[in-house]
This record gives sequence, structure tokens and C-alpha cells, in this order.
Amino acid sequence: IVAQQDDDVADEGVVSVVVVDDVPAVVDEPSIPSPTPTTQPPPPSQDLPSTS
Repeated sequence: IVAQQDDDVADEGVVSVVVVDDVPAVVDEPSIPSPTPTTQPPPPSQDLPSTS
């Protein structure tokens, strides 16, 4: 009877792995906005050297 209980626990562990797949999906969203702000800083850098 104890062996059957172990099987139930193993099934729950598999479900946890599926939740991990959802995490990467959320990271994709923030990845897009991150590159956008990074492109703005480069232009101002050229202006400083030009003035000097």
C-alpha cells in the first residue's frame, strides 16, 4: 500500500516541471523592452565628443 502512495507523489513532481515552462515565457516579454532603452543612450554619447 505504501508503494502506491509513492506513485502519487511522483505525479505531483511532474506537474511542477510544467510550471517551469511558463517562467521562460514571461522573460521573453521584458526582453523586448530592454533593448529599446539601450539604443537611446548611444546617440547622446556622440554629441558629447562632438562638442569638445
